[in-house]
Order: sequence, then structure tokens, then C-alpha cells
Amino acid sequence: MKNKNILLALLLVGATYTMGCKTGKTTEQKQVAEHNKEVVDEQHITEEQSDFLVMAANTRTMGKKIGELAQEKGTAQSVKDYGAMMVADQTEMLAEIETLAAAHNIELLDNLSKDFQKNFDKVSAMKAGKELDTKIVEMTSNGHERDLKEFEKAAKFDHKSIAAFATKYAPVVAKHLETAKRLSEEYNAK
Repeated sequence: MKNKNILLALLLVGATYTMGCKTGKTTEQKQVAEHNKEVVDEQHITEEQSDFLVMAANTRTMGKKIGELAQEKGTAQSVKDYGAMMVADQTEMLAEIETLAAAHNIELLDNLSKDFQKNFDKVSAMKAGKELDTKIVEMTSNGHERDLKEFEKAAKFDHKSIAAFATKYAPVVAKHLETAKRLSEEYNAK
């Protein structure tokens, strides 16, 4: 599913990774949303469950890209290490999301959502330094806080495979959040 490895949060169920504001959807986003609404009726999967997969994939993709940025441009070794952890964990989670989506015929996009891409572009354009390190930690902390709530909610779904995925990976999201908070405290203490 290499051509489907980057997903888009179309029906965000109120949770975005970070700094996401609602803007107009692209034609591709609209087509995928329409496809996924049809699939909901056919696959014994609720719209909320489909939305969770799409949201989780988009946030995992954003997290992976932020992790790569942290490794590439981070100045503090702790930020670089955090980035490496993010890339490894997000890659693993994305692979499982792709498997779940394929099993339920949920269509995935090849790009980040418009808002996420805009936010990523803004951060990636920053020069390496303490300000960028701080922004990376801030973005991931805010995003993982919202994301963890969605994973905990999804762990209670009656759809066993989606609930099992959320249950398995909620602790990973929590670990990322704890690490981001710790790094934030370290930066604020300096």
C-alpha cells in the first residue's frame, strides 16, 4: 500500500493534530470523503470508526514528518532522539493503519491534509536553533494531547480490530506526550 501511505483527516471528529484550522477541502479530499461514506454502509464500520482511522493516519504522518525534521534540523540531542523515536513509532503505526484501512476498503490519500501541510511547511521553514526545537516540542505536545483522547475513545469501539489498534497504541501516544512535556519543561527551565 506504498501509494496509500500518507493519509488525510477528512472528517476530523473535532480532533486535529495541532494548530489545524478548517479550510476548504481539495477535490481529492472530497472524493475520498464521498468514497468512505459509501464504504461505511457496506463494511459494518461506523463513520466515527472510519474517521478515527483517517485522523490517526494523518496525525501519524504529521508526527513522522515532524520527527524527521527534528532529526534533521534539531539542535538539542534530546530533540533529535525524540525525533528518532517519533519516526520509528509513527512508521509502525502507519503500517497497521494501512492494513486496517485496506481491510475495510477505506480510501486513503497520498498527502497530508491541507492544514497539516501548511503547518508543517511553516515549521520546516524555520532555521535550526532553540526556537525550532521549542516549536517541534510544542507542536507534538499539543497534538499528542488531543490524539491520546481520540485513541482512548477508539479503544472502546465495538469494532474489535480498530479498538485493538487503539488499545495497543494509546500507550505509545502517551509516551510521546510524556516525552514532549518533559522536553518542554527542560526548555522552560533554561
